[in-house]
Amino acid sequence: VIGENRSFTIISFPLPEIAEDAKTYGEIFDETIRLNTLDYRLYQTIQGKIIDALNVCDHVIVKGRGKNRTDLTVALYQPADPDKEDIFENCVADVNIPVGEVFTTPVLEGTNGLLHVTGVYLDGLYYKDLAISFEDGCTKDYACANFAGEENAEEKGRAYIEENILFHHKFLPM
Repeated sequence: VIGENRSFTIISFPLPEIAEDAKTYGEIFDETIRLNTLDYRLYQTIQGKIIDALNVCDHVIVKGRGKNRTDLTVALYQPADPDKEDIFENCVADVNIPVGEVFTTPVLEGTNGLLHVTGVYLDGLYYKDLAISFEDGCTKDYACANFAGEENAEEKGRAYIEENILFHHKFLPM
């Protein structure tokens, strides 16, 4: 692959330990290949329709489901000429495999709420029930349940986040 024809590529191939036998591993591997070679043009069209719908919005509400408590209002940039400007990028499988993504940059003022994940690894560190509150697009409060049951659990959780996510900043923008 010619380097200037790509930006980055990350594909996680399954390890043999994921399966009980070679046949099952082969099936899992084949499905991984199938997912990573889906027809991006179909998704480009679908994602284009998502962008068309979102381009007329002034905000997006993101809500968690099940145990996820996420409840965020994300303010969106308002283009000067909506007929000629999109506020979302339709990034298809030329960059993101298997089918790309739709993304934008939020307007900080008016972006408020809670981002919550029940469990996540960030830079190799695990966070249980990570919750970050935002006010006008900047971190306002944060917590995790990594130290539940220990003395000073809440303070330890905050210190863990401050050190490993906020890198000792008082706040960070979304």
